[in-house]
Amino acid sequence: MGESFKDSNSFDLGRDNYFASFFKGLPEKPSSSSLRFFEKDNGKYYAFFGDDALHVANTVYKTTTALKYMGDLPYCTLSPVNALSHMRYLLTEKGYRVEVWSLEGSKKWRLSKSGSPGNLQDLEDLLFDSDKSLNSAPVVVALRVVTKDNQRIVGAALADASTRRLALSEFLDNELFCNLESYLLQTSAKEVLLAPPTASPSDQTDFNKLRSVADRCGVVITERKRSEFKEDDVESDLQRLVDENMSGRTELTLTASLGPLAALLKYLDLLRDESNFGQYTLARHDLDQYVRLDSAAVRSLDLGGMGAESTKSASLFSLLNHCKTAQGTRLLNQWIRQPLVAADTIDERQNLVSVLVDNPPVLQALQDHLKKVPDLVRLGKKFQRGKATLQDVVRIYQCVTQNSALVELLESYEGTHGGLVEKVWIDPVKKNDEDLEKFKELVDTTVDLDLKGHEFFVKADYDEGLGELKQRMEEAESGMVPEAKRVARELGLEYDKKLKFENKEPHGHYLRITTKDSSAVRNKKEYIELATQKAGVLFTTAKLRDLDRRYADAEAEYREKQRDIEKQIVEVAAGYFPILESLNDIMAQMDVIAAFAHASTHAPIPYVRPKIHPRGSEDSKIILKGLRHPLLEAQTDISFIPNDVELAKNGKSFHIITGPNMGGKSTYIRSVAIAVLMALMGCYVPATDDDGQPEVSIVDAVYCRVGSGDSQLRGISTFMMEMVETAAILRSATPDSLIVIDELGRGTSTYDGFGLAWAISEHIATNIRCHCLFATHFHELTVLADKVASVKNSHVTAYLGDGTITLLYKVHDGACDQSFGIHVAELAQFPQRVVQVAKRKAAELEEFTGKDDEEPPRPWKSSRSEIDDGTTIIRNFLADFASVPDLDKMPEQELLETVQGLKEKYKVEIDGNPFCNEVLAAYPG
Repeated sequence: MGESFKDSNSFDLGRDNYFASFFKGLPEKPSSSSLRFFEKDNGKYYAFFGDDALHVANTVYKTTTALKYMGDLPYCTLSPVNALSHMRYLLTEKGYRVEVWSLEGSKKWRLSKSGSPGNLQDLEDLLFDSDKSLNSAPVVVALRVVTKDNQRIVGAALADASTRRLALSEFLDNELFCNLESYLLQTSAKEVLLAPPTASPSDQTDFNKLRSVADRCGVVITERKRSEFKEDDVESDLQRLVDENMSGRTELTLTASLGPLAALLKYLDLLRDESNFGQYTLARHDLDQYVRLDSAAVRSLDLGGMGAESTKSASLFSLLNHCKTAQGTRLLNQWIRQPLVAADTIDERQNLVSVLVDNPPVLQALQDHLKKVPDLVRLGKKFQRGKATLQDVVRIYQCVTQNSALVELLESYEGTHGGLVEKVWIDPVKKNDEDLEKFKELVDTTVDLDLKGHEFFVKADYDEGLGELKQRMEEAESGMVPEAKRVARELGLEYDKKLKFENKEPHGHYLRITTKDSSAVRNKKEYIELATQKAGVLFTTAKLRDLDRRYADAEAEYREKQRDIEKQIVEVAAGYFPILESLNDIMAQMDVIAAFAHASTHAPIPYVRPKIHPRGSEDSKIILKGLRHPLLEAQTDISFIPNDVELAKNGKSFHIITGPNMGGKSTYIRSVAIAVLMALMGCYVPATDDDGQPEVSIVDAVYCRVGSGDSQLRGISTFMMEMVETAAILRSATPDSLIVIDELGRGTSTYDGFGLAWAISEHIATNIRCHCLFATHFHELTVLADKVASVKNSHVTAYLGDGTITLLYKVHDGACDQSFGIHVAELAQFPQRVVQVAKRKAAELEEFTGKDDEEPPRPWKSSRSEIDDGTTIIRNFLADFASVPDLDKMPEQELLETVQGLKEKYKVEIDGNPFCNEVLAAYPG
């Protein structure tokens, strides 16, 4: 993959000590997640030194034998293809910063380019072309927290240099910065700019929390000087970038975000490049426009593309990404992070999906068309930077000339939603096509659309001077073939077989014969030898040389003239890019809708359209029959068992799911959350409509506490991570949220864990009162259903027989009445002796409350299930007693009579329960 770092006079690793001392004197890198690329011979290869060389050896070569040494300094090299591929990987997937150092003169090295995940401007042309585009936009965000009236206000400014977009936000937040976490996920931020904290303890605390939130979201943190967050000139800077009157713009009333915006403009150095002037847009990003997600939801639901995670791995993004364009892929990533809360917009997307789902030929033809659409945003930036070529003009021309065929395809649809297709797709494409008519005329008039080699050229008849030069070239060329044939006759060699007439650098036009026939021209003055190669002897004549010189002179002038005209064409074409950006947006949206339709129709069992209910209604519900997990069912070796779910605000909105480990609890609750998000994106869902259309009420947020895992690099234990995420949920959730919790309380003792699980469940069910799925191994938690009307018990089933367990992955109503932990251990093929000891200890714990046999036995002889049943009887008895009116004013005799009446009511149940009898015997009278 690489080659040794070649010696040269300007940089001789073996003998020149200059570079070693220069390298060791370089300033410390910004962070450990940084890599320096040393460019040699104008990018013919790249070198890496010190720790960077070790990194490349281990990650690219997978062996340290690739290392060489300059004294005690290790180094290695990579070819341009491999170096740039690794640079792209570091920036877009690993969250690294990179520096590119180039050589000036014989010894002077300078930092020529640098980049970070949110700032790729210097490296875009180097790393990305039409075949290699970003899956998500390089968004960088600057933040500042201000305190007003004892409230935290977060000011945020966002920049996406790829689409030249600026957005401001300002929102209240709690001490855990839950809203900020949602903001970073909604915007797909890759990098966050923060000012260092002051000496104030509260500032230090908030700064550490901000770092923690960014870290959870997989966002790179860059510290900038506090002085850069001063908004003194930000309005005038915006005036130049946006080219609109800033006076009265509502975005500028978000004063907490203006300082971050100033820091952002300075960091990206946008005002240095005049091609940015008048090209940026300014908007406001409102958190409440979209469903809020937390980092645990993105991670545990496998939504994809968070931080350093690869979008190539199994995720909802990879499942739905049937996009054919780079802009569509980026928009899909954005839509996954920004599910909608507006029912009419969701309905519009679903209608467009249904158009394509119901018309497979139209879907296929549309996707075939989209394959030919280039990344118009990236091409636009090339034009605006003055780096575009005539080939880029032709690529755009080839795209826009297909618009009429696209309109014809869309107009072939005659279904229910014809008006919507016309409004959203056909009319905008037609309008763009009309606006681009002059552009197409320009190309038709000026460009020869017949490829010559791999290039397009300006038509020779477009310009009088070009025509004259073309004629001179043709005149010179017309005399060359007769001269070549004359030489063939003189030498007695058959033309084009024994004697070849060729035109290649550096010799221009020449003749070639085999070395076997070389004696025919040797030592003959009329033949001028040029070179002897393996392919034969190259030679010319005085006349052919003169004709070639005349041709070359005319060609040089022709190319120069061609470049001047090409430059003018490119400059004119650049003026059409506001229209092309609009076309780009239409194509991106069309591409994502087509991807949704493709995923829905090509799933193992086709997805179905859900009915969407508005947010906040009292009958808010989530009803999904035959629900499947879309990622799991897509695996070829899995036969997925579907399940039903029904959550209703005015019924059972809190479901407790119990059952054996590996029984499907986690998969079930994840399936519900993913299906809700897919529905709110506008996609169909992996369910069935045999028993009625699936129904999903709009939620304002999806919060998850799923699975456990230490964050050792940050010094956070499993239990602490659990508590941090759960605290954020309890602070942020509203009655319109969806909460998914799996196995809460596993990171601490059984008693503490159960106590927390109970308290949290009770708080959600009675105080927040939102939709919640709570999977747990605490079977005792199921008693909550007897206390709170909105709580429902469900369990995943398993079959026990002949000492084995069969997991059925089916969810049924009711609580699970036993634990299957030891049976699952048997499934995992634990040694039999270990299993027997486990069974014996489990049996002992049924009779003891302590940790070992020496502690006293528990006070009750009844079994665990008898105690549970008896506790329910006693609780019901006490509840009836407490409900008696004016109990505190009742005379003693009447009170005793009331108690006696209740005893008679529950006599049969009490007499039939051993635990109740034990209690009565222990407390007689």
